[in-house]
Amino acid sequence: MQIVPGIGSAAAPGLPVGRVIRVILSCLIVFSALCWPGAFGQPQPAVAGSTGGIRADGSLAFINAEGRVLVSITIEIADTPQARATGLMGRRGLDDSVGMLFVHDTVGPKSFWMRNTPTSLDIIFVSAKSRVIHIAANTTPMSDTVYSSNGPALYVVEVPAGFCTRHGVVEGTLISWQRK
Repeated sequence: MQIVPGIGSAAAPGLPVGRVIRVILSCLIVFSALCWPGAFGQPQPAVAGSTGGIRADGSLAFINAEGRVLVSITIEIADTPQARATGLMGRRGLDDSVGMLFVHDTVGPKSFWMRNTPTSLDIIFVSAKSRVIHIAANTTPMSDTVYSSNGPALYVVEVPAGFCTRHGVVEGTLISWQRK
């Protein structure tokens, strides 16, 4: 490439304009990738201690048949139609200290899917008497597979995949929750 005198930039006389533009664009791309990890669609791994952006609206305890607390978590409460429709869509990197509680207006069959949810979850369906009636474990991220309650439910709890196995949460386990 031959440099034509007077065709450079004011900051770098003698450099071809095309080269300066390529360098600037390259720097912008690298900067964007560093500042915005999801910009190129790469999944972000779960990190120990990561709340995945969960808002701390309250707490929830899972209680076994003997009345012993198996585990307690911080919960974001989804109790409006919009919050229930959005759920954990787009959230990544939940750890076992957090989850989302869906509080429905009526008791009845409940169905959930994983569309736009990049993290595998355990979906726990809970009766009006606060008893776990069904667990859809290790759901498939980003899928339209429908996971159903298999009975009348009032609440649904979403936690990271494998949570129920790790903490002994089974059908019949009770939940107790409170708002902050």
